[in-house]
Amino acid sequence: MTCKKKKLYLLTLLSGLASGLTAPIIYIFIINKGISIAEVSILITAISLTMILFEVPSGLLAERFGKSKAYTLSLILNVLFSFGIFYFDDLPSLLLFMFFGGLAMSLASGTLEAILINGVQEQENKSEIVQKRVAALKSARVVGIVIGAVFSLLTSLTYLYFPSYYSTFDYMDIGFIAMCFMYAVQLPISLTIKDEQYTEQHKPTFLVMLSESILSLKRENVTRVLMLSTLVFAVGVIAIEKFWQIRLSQLIEERSLPWLFSVAFICASLTSLIGHAYSTKLCDLFDNNFNAVLVFCRVLCACAFLTIFLSDALWVFIFGLLVVNFAFSASQSVLSALLHANVENSKRAASLSYLSCFNQLGGIIGIGLMAVVASSSSIAYVFLVSGIVIMLSAGFHIRKLDSQYDCAIQQ
Repeated sequence: MTCKKKKLYLLTLLSGLASGLTAPIIYIFIINKGISIAEVSILITAISLTMILFEVPSGLLAERFGKSKAYTLSLILNVLFSFGIFYFDDLPSLLLFMFFGGLAMSLASGTLEAILINGVQEQENKSEIVQKRVAALKSARVVGIVIGAVFSLLTSLTYLYFPSYYSTFDYMDIGFIAMCFMYAVQLPISLTIKDEQYTEQHKPTFLVMLSESILSLKRENVTRVLMLSTLVFAVGVIAIEKFWQIRLSQLIEERSLPWLFSVAFICASLTSLIGHAYSTKLCDLFDNNFNAVLVFCRVLCACAFLTIFLSDALWVFIFGLLVVNFAFSASQSVLSALLHANVENSKRAASLSYLSCFNQLGGIIGIGLMAVVASSSSIAYVFLVSGIVIMLSAGFHIRKLDSQYDCAIQQ
């Protein structure tokens, strides 16, 4: 493994570690500041809208000025985000720093992956190598998330049983301080990474790059289908991301066990890690037919959602949660490999930004749809609707099961 690849994997792991430190507790932490649930919803929407608005522009800027520079800027913004959420208590300030967080995620989205894939030489089995590298990169992030979540769990348990140890900060404060440090420590590593960018002789303006990328998206049937497939899938899978804590609280009839949510988060993350690691085996099982793997993973996800809907048993819900995380994670590197097989090096970061943008847009649509379903009926029906939507997303790839790396629908 080259030094550059090691740095990319290390940055990804540290980024996952930073996220894992606060992911199980961030909204509890904000509510403890006196922010209402309605205001928390505003904050969640703000960060999602920021990502939608800036995903594509940030990807194009990364292509023009350098992906490592874009990632370095995202680290600076993440440091500000971490400090702001830790220090400020009023809604306007939190909104500002949520904007910084959304902008940071937009700048970081796909940059390290694009640098990694651009280093793969042209060869007969390039798509298989790309899939394995993306799976390894995503696995590194999940490993970091698990480490961070375990640290968060241990500090919460220590705070619960030995509160006298936390005279200055509580355990949630420590998580945000540590997250800020994890982003800061990446800065010197990020500055040493070199990547491809436009030469001085050929630097198109931002508007030219934007128009070219939009025309390319319209013209290339493969990428267009991938974007639509991702959007529909995101509409369905958002239920497990945003509603699982509510459903778990109903099943155990206990709402004061944040450490249990940390345990569930860690178990789900470990299952995701298995999914990323096993994705290469799934590809081998289907003779590297990426469309077939995507169909299998999405149908498996849909079946798990439908099973959760049909049963009120706690063990069924937990098993379904783990299956969804496994299938979702196993499909991520496959989806990326399909995209990379159909775009050139100079368009990778922008294409990944478009993919992330469609994913965020699908998530917002999904939250609205599932909120309507939950308010008009039982929360269990959210999982029924999710299963149906995910099954529909598999249809984009069923029509191209005879093609390994192409998902375009013939006109």
